[in-house]
Amino acid sequence: MRTRRIWQHQDEFVHLYRNTLENVLESLGAEMTPWVFLVGASLANGKTVVSPTRVAPVKSRQFTGRFQELTTARTLPPNDGLPPAKWGNTYSRHCDFLRTCWREIKHAVEEILDSHSMLVFASQPAEINGYVVCLIAAVHRDQYNRYPHLDGSVYQQNGRSPSFVWGAVEVVLADAAEELRKRNAGALLEWRQRDTRELLRIAGTFFTRDQAWAGTRFSPRDTLLHGTYDLFDAATVISSMR
Repeated sequence: MRTRRIWQHQDEFVHLYRNTLENVLESLGAEMTPWVFLVGASLANGKTVVSPTRVAPVKSRQFTGRFQELTTARTLPPNDGLPPAKWGNTYSRHCDFLRTCWREIKHAVEEILDSHSMLVFASQPAEINGYVVCLIAAVHRDQYNRYPHLDGSVYQQNGRSPSFVWGAVEVVLADAAEELRKRNAGALLEWRQRDTRELLRIAGTFFTRDQAWAGTRFSPRDTLLHGTYDLFDAATVISSMR
């Protein structure tokens, strides 16, 4: 079946971010086989596009009726001509709507794939040509569980990444979300792909920062004075010692 196009370069976008995620996981020594695909929900009629159709583990028909409420809840982004106060309120409502879209799309994919056996990640959504679009990464839990990790409840309760692998996947999807917001997303990615080492460094920085913020031995004053980003650099030095 031919994939319905939301925008011109969606196939290149998915292909390049699938390769990026595979390279990041390989650099971590994580033997995992991720599925990477797009899910786009039409804000006109709730119909769903899944791309690429042939290799994605879900099909568009499995989402029938799941996103109908998004069509009535849609909030447009603010017009730059609005007064500052009204612009801020409109922008806040639009962000709330996008968070709802993210939650609904991720939950729908988890239900279809069975969240007990699959771990599902979703990028922050973007509106493209009348669709709200997320890039999805899904991995088998038995593959993920082979590597050191905390219980998933730490993410549910306070947003902390329960493992470095988890954080690395999130960083790749965050980079993809940034690209999705651009005009003709994916058009020039082949020439300006992010370096795998850079993405891993960002993942390591955020992962160690999260754990430092979660600690109880440091006061907010200590954190403001000394920061938390130094923790990653310190860990890097320690790991290289003999």
